Amino acid sequence: MPIIEIPPQGKDVSMTIHLPEETATDVKLYARFLKATHPSAPSAIITECVRRTLKQDAEFQTWKSDPANTKTNRGGVRPRKTAPSSPPQSNKPDSGAKTV
Repeated sequence: MPIIEIPPQGKDVSMTIHLPEETATDVKLYARFLKATHPSAPSAIITECVRRTLKQDAEFQTWKSDPANTKTNRGGVRPRKTAPSSPPQSNKPDSGAKTV
């Protein structure tokens, strides 16, 4: 049984991507393997692969669950795995320093 099955069509949004030639060839061959002859088969295969991969990424799913990261098209800031532990620096000059 194939790992990827082409799901029913929903609302599509256009997005341009560039794939390495070998990957594009494999996607086309996978469509032939599924006996999917409709023109949108490669797009459906890529969609399903991406959907499954993102669903399995627990760190991404946690990040995505924060409304601050999804309320705009710009998204949020990805949390750092190791935050620097330096104290905050002030932009004010030292009281004894002279400005030239």
